[in-house]
Amino acid sequence: MAKRNHLIGLGGIPAALVTVLAVVLLQACGGGGTGPPGPRVPVVSLVIFGEDEPKSNLLSLHVTYSFNGLAPQSGAVLPFIDPLTFETDLAALVDFSTILDAPITGVPAGTYIGITVALSNPQLVVLDTTQNPPVPKAIPALLTSSTVIVPLNPPLVLTDGGNRAVMIDFNLEQSVETDANGQITGTINPVATARLLNASGPDGFGTFDDFHGLVFSVDTSSINGFFTGLGPGDVDPLLLVLAHSYTVFQGVAGLGSLQRGQFVDVKGFVDSTTSINARTVQAEAVENNGLDRAAFLGLVTSVTRDAQGSATQFTMLVREQTPELTGVVATGSAVVVNLAPSTAFDMVAPGTNFSQLTFTPARLAVGEHVSVHGTATAGSPPTVDATNVFLRRQSLSGSFSALLGAGADQKTGGFTFTPDSGLYQGQKITVYTSAQANFLGVTNLTGISSGQKLIIKGHLFFETAAGSVNGIPWNPPALVLIAEQVHAT
Repeated sequence: MAKRNHLIGLGGIPAALVTVLAVVLLQACGGGGTGPPGPRVPVVSLVIFGEDEPKSNLLSLHVTYSFNGLAPQSGAVLPFIDPLTFETDLAALVDFSTILDAPITGVPAGTYIGITVALSNPQLVVLDTTQNPPVPKAIPALLTSSTVIVPLNPPLVLTDGGNRAVMIDFNLEQSVETDANGQITGTINPVATARLLNASGPDGFGTFDDFHGLVFSVDTSSINGFFTGLGPGDVDPLLLVLAHSYTVFQGVAGLGSLQRGQFVDVKGFVDSTTSINARTVQAEAVENNGLDRAAFLGLVTSVTRDAQGSATQFTMLVREQTPELTGVVATGSAVVVNLAPSTAFDMVAPGTNFSQLTFTPARLAVGEHVSVHGTATAGSPPTVDATNVFLRRQSLSGSFSALLGAGADQKTGGFTFTPDSGLYQGQKITVYTSAQANFLGVTNLTGISSGQKLIIKGHLFFETAAGSVNGIPWNPPALVLIAEQVHAT
């Protein structure tokens, strides 16, 4: 997901002030300069969503990007005024939606057949399977093109006063080249597609399920909140998230309990007025870049345990850090996380954990996606003394092995699954689903065939004792995935 180094404000803001949508949103504003405001022009909401099967053994692909303009049906590309630049890890976006924002000024009504995207500074981390166990390895990356025009088919028609949204899908499988032996070469030939979104039903333009950042300001009546960079001169534009009576807060008593600099995860939807609405807000730790305290998100790559099997230390590949600690920890590098008896373990989006499994030092394992909060120290490798570790949801691609059982609804049950990534060294994962699980590309459990390619989204646990979910046992030690989505590709 995108690295923002910014802050999030939540509360009851007029819809006219809000920019939207999962994953990338761009607002077109009328006028400019110091004169009187010009006529109102359309709002353009752009969404970047990784829907394709991820590249096997591609652990991280960071790119710097900006949306620079729209290509009309005829004539030259219409450039955006002062486009903003962001970074994202495309490998972490598969089957997730998140939010960025970038105000665009002076976009006139018209018909557009493409969106221009500027790309730079690619950073690739792959899994080196020649070592045992496999380890992350950074390799040189080369973009074959620094500017890509993503085609819009059908075209995007902007009319004065209208709200429109566009879904952009970066195809990792086609974009990241491999050689004859299936090894990633480092050459990146950007391939992306786009489609228009229409606002309908209670979710408007759509939902977002993995948006996170730091709280900047809070007002329980009318919040003037925005995301902003913590580095000198690094300021992101206004972005507001609405909290309502139905918004559920986790980790804090409510909206008024949020603190400046607190890391939060938000799930919600973007309505037809392009307002961002929070359904759940989960508060984690308070960060402070002046004290080298930040949130580090990434994959666990090795674990050190005590005689009782509890983790005392682990190494993680840092996919994202918020705020960025320049000169201390490099995004895309490894960091050693030190655990203490006082380190708190918890989960992001615990409502999806229908099995009520717990996350503890004994359940920390290679291949899990976590967020670590703590104080970093520069070194080779750098270290983080963790105060909090949260288990995050993740998407895993692989193959269906065998159905273990299905209930009367044919959605509640379990199956075995073989992940593509060599990080799991061929170990099968036991996947459990509930009646609320979202099935894409297939109707239910009984519709999945042997060997079928799947992307599973949910929480991954490591279980050393016997247990079961849905009446289906696992064979310890076992990797157990509590799935909220099964996507047949």
